[in-house]
Amino acid sequence: MSTEAVMWVLSVQGLNAPQFQLLIRAAERHDFDTGKCIAERGYLADKMAISPRSVTRIISSLDDGSAIQIKTTKTGYKFYFPKTKRIKPKEITAESPEFVEFWQAYPKRRDKVSAVKAWNKIAPDFATQKRIIDQVKVRYRDTDMQYIPLPSTYLNKRLFEDELNDGRMANRPKWTI
Repeated sequence: MSTEAVMWVLSVQGLNAPQFQLLIRAAERHDFDTGKCIAERGYLADKMAISPRSVTRIISSLDDGSAIQIKTTKTGYKFYFPKTKRIKPKEITAESPEFVEFWQAYPKRRDKVSAVKAWNKIAPDFATQKRIIDQVKVRYRDTDMQYIPLPSTYLNKRLFEDELNDGRMANRPKWTI
């Protein structure tokens, strides 16, 4: 799915509900590099829970010289979405408040440049940033420094997505001597 195609569909004015739904389903098959998507009539009908004939009717109502070009093929349609610019996330620097909060919470502060690159690679949203920082505070509070990975390793391996084991002794045998 192309985020750019979905954003374009959301920006189009004057679409009725079936037209909007059809374009969203077509955007699921969009290839950003070529600017087109190939969607079979049966695929669109199944996804929209309507008949293939209804898909044809909706396509004909869209094909009125709007910004999107639709060409009929043997099995379906080729949609040519207008070229748009790729949406790039904001580049974070070592001085950005989002990264500084993570850096201060992380107990092993080494290789800051690699950590910033790893942070930009995952491009966390606000909720993910909070989860990362909260997990760092809990995960490594009683851990010896030699067992704590570098911040870039923590981010690149996405260790913040691992489930925390709050009972640190849970993996040990339960017998007593």
